[in-house]
Amino acid sequence: MPELLVFLAILGVAVMVAWLSPEALVLAGVVIASLGLIASFATGLVYHLALRAAIARSGAEARRWWWAPTRFHALIDRQGQAAIRPWFRAGATSFAFCGLGLFLVAGAIVKVWLLLR
Repeated sequence: MPELLVFLAILGVAVMVAWLSPEALVLAGVVIASLGLIASFATGLVYHLALRAAIARSGAEARRWWWAPTRFHALIDRQGQAAIRPWFRAGATSFAFCGLGLFLVAGAIVKVWLLLR
């Protein structure tokens, strides 16, 4: 089922790139990427604070945990996992929105380049 959703999303983006004008693509891309960046900052902050609290509760040694926080997921108990998992997924989703916005802007650039050839 997730594969179908990914396929439909890619198909929708391709139709959008083909159908919208370059100006509309740039505007949509900038808005989507900006919203994704704002959401990424907020969810990332909450995720890292929740992860730090879960690591502290577990008693694990957590020096430089912010460099590779996912390696500490295995050290956290189920309650800590339940606390961080939604924020981890929300951060990944908001990062995907940033990528989508940048892809739309790139599509606009390619579209203009093809139209001016």
